[in-house]
Amino acid sequence: MDQLRNRIARCEQEGKALALLYVQCGIIGRIDGIWGLHVGDAVRSRILARMRTDVLRPGDLLSEVGRDEFACVLDVASGPGVATLVAQKTLRALNVPVRVADTEVYARPAVGVALYPEHGGSPVILLQRAKIASLVARDELERIAVY
Repeated sequence: MDQLRNRIARCEQEGKALALLYVQCGIIGRIDGIWGLHVGDAVRSRILARMRTDVLRPGDLLSEVGRDEFACVLDVASGPGVATLVAQKTLRALNVPVRVADTEVYARPAVGVALYPEHGGSPVILLQRAKIASLVARDELERIAVY
């Protein structure tokens, strides 16, 4: 939250925008329940690594919000276009099956997007609104929703 607060302050000073993506992975809880927390931890580590290498730029932030949820902060995202492209890239990266034991497990990720300053000016409000959008995204065909 502190890093997000600092990014918002910098964007405010520079007159720039940013995007917050709330990613519900949809796989860790199932793995925890079937194979145990240690296997869920290993899969979560693989997902985070995939996000860092295949989706996000070096200056973007990635944070674990919950066991099966992540937040991504995209610097200098002017409007929903860039955020939507990154959300699509996220879905492509996470829709790859995860092999656990002799089973392939598929994620059902959903991505919610909130934009600063359009959807809020504080870290708490942006996170809440991105999470609300991710809940809406679970029912969308594309699995992406902008607040």
